[in-house]
Amino acid sequence: MGEGSYKTRKSCMLNGALATVNAISGLVPIVHSNPGCGVQGFAAGFSDGTGLGGARILCSDVSERHIIFGGASRLREELKNAARVVNAEAFIVLNGCEAAMVADDIASMTEEAREQGISVIFSGSTGFHGGAHTGYESVLTELLKEFSEGALRERTEEDGLSVNIFGVLPGRSAHARGDLNRIEDILAPYAIRANTFFYRKEGISGLKRSGRAALSLVFSKWGEKPARYLAEHFQIPCLTMPCVPSGAEEVAKLKQSILEKLRIGTEGGCCPDDRTNRIRERYYENLQGIRELYYTEGLNRRAAVVGDEAEAVQAATVLSTILNMEIATMIITDGDTDHPVGKVPYELSQEVVVTEDERMIEEHIEKSRAEVIIGSSLEKELAHTLQIPLVEAFFPLSDRIILTETYAGTEGALCLIEKVISKILR
Repeated sequence: MGEGSYKTRKSCMLNGALATVNAISGLVPIVHSNPGCGVQGFAAGFSDGTGLGGARILCSDVSERHIIFGGASRLREELKNAARVVNAEAFIVLNGCEAAMVADDIASMTEEAREQGISVIFSGSTGFHGGAHTGYESVLTELLKEFSEGALRERTEEDGLSVNIFGVLPGRSAHARGDLNRIEDILAPYAIRANTFFYRKEGISGLKRSGRAALSLVFSKWGEKPARYLAEHFQIPCLTMPCVPSGAEEVAKLKQSILEKLRIGTEGGCCPDDRTNRIRERYYENLQGIRELYYTEGLNRRAAVVGDEAEAVQAATVLSTILNMEIATMIITDGDTDHPVGKVPYELSQEVVVTEDERMIEEHIEKSRAEVIIGSSLEKELAHTLQIPLVEAFFPLSDRIILTETYAGTEGALCLIEKVISKILR
């Protein structure tokens, strides 16, 4: 038997699926499991589109009797009741571990409901089949299979030039809203529409448009599976980045890659506008504000970065290239057997470790002789023990709510720099 992990932070596949579905307007989840699994929705927050999230997740409420004799009848009843009282564009059934262990035929129940005129699909989200990140890629791929309309008609002028955004995980990234907002801002000067899927009123409409996009942008390894589905079925090319870009140089690389992929600007087409250039200039002007402080206070500290791969790479890039900090260790917490590491620039850090075990994380940080930790609220105790500053930058965060904050783009890089320097000076 393999060794267990201590204080893991991945949660389960069902939790990730709930977080993803709750962020899509018009789509309502029905959990086929016991009420305890439904409460996993607390970690996913409340749905923007329907108000049915968190503690108000619809649940089949299976009991011991259903575990012994099967819970298909209970799911059938829940589907009928939900369709009667809930105004939704579509329902999606997500199963817990119990239903999988007793082999409830959820697919047949879902098909039966569809024949009765209920708009519902099923996505397998058994908790023990993976972590929350797997729940995101799995349920989003199933939704694309159901709703994408790329094969129904050709792209028209009404569709405009749109780009699908994958790899920004609702419920798993504290800055998911802000990241998606910033990506939209980066693409807007080129008249490119960002199809973000989440936190927008179009919700399911965005899923339907996905098959007619000109490009899929992937910002973490967890976005590769849904992007690959669209590439295989609708021939939509992919552009994969290690993270959402932070800082002027990284944003410039992303823009250039997109323009080349879409062949914009190479034949007298669209060019960056004056506003884009002014933002870049202002970014470097703002950085001048810390120049003297950087040297007088000795801000080039040894840093340990702990978080999901995309977020860790983003922060390490800012700290090493802008603040010239030495990244003593970068600990990636979202690796698994199917997704060990993605596009990690190993040159950013003296060591790259893939683990979610809290004891291993503490051991590597202690050995690294780090002078500041960029991590989550889970590193509070260690930072207190080592008496070094902790910048709580990543999920989970226990002491504040985040709506639109982001470390993406030029303003986002400045936000992260402000936080790090403030913590060191404090």
